[in-house]
Amino acid sequence: MGAICMMDHSEKLQILVNDALDKGAEIAVRGSFGNLGEDAVDQFFPPTVLVNVDHTMKIMQEEAFGPILPIMKSNSDEEAFLFAYM
Repeated sequence: MGAICMMDHSEKLQILVNDALDKGAEIAVRGSFGNLGEDAVDQFFPPTVLVNVDHTMKIMQEEAFGPILPIMKSNSDEEAFLFAYM
């Protein structure tokens, strides 16, 4: 995983995650950066897996261009296929 090229992009990623959490999503896994140091924290966003995601959440409506994986439940293979192309 590489650094984020624009400093304000990590803020946008956090807004997407916060929106999902406010609407009922949960963080299943969130990575950490260990010993990167204070100067590098704004250049990286921790890999994050969200569950209980739905289409009302910005993370499902906008491109994140970051290490966020939203997982949404479906009732069937057909529904999952349709969700993938919405």
